[in-house]
Amino acid sequence: MRRPGPDFLDSEDNIQPEILWSALDGPGYFACMGDQLRPAVLGELYASVAGGQPLFVYAWSMGEEGRKFYAGTAIATATGEMVASAKSTWILLRSD
Repeated sequence: MRRPGPDFLDSEDNIQPEILWSALDGPGYFACMGDQLRPAVLGELYASVAGGQPLFVYAWSMGEEGRKFYAGTAIATATGEMVASAKSTWILLRSD
């Protein structure tokens, strides 16, 4: 298990919030698109973040509705304590 480098940490040795947000953002796309990766943009991302390390990222599909795809993501410690979670909406780009 690797610890994040110093560029990802704040002055108190915690992971910077923008790094946690990006970890919640990206995996959601792959979870909701599955094997059919298509051009999409992030429509919404709602998240809550607390402290804890080492961290593991999980993502899962939460369904789709027309061009909108929904994903859940979470970050947990090695003991399973959830320190961050998010729900994202991804919108497929029109192909025309």
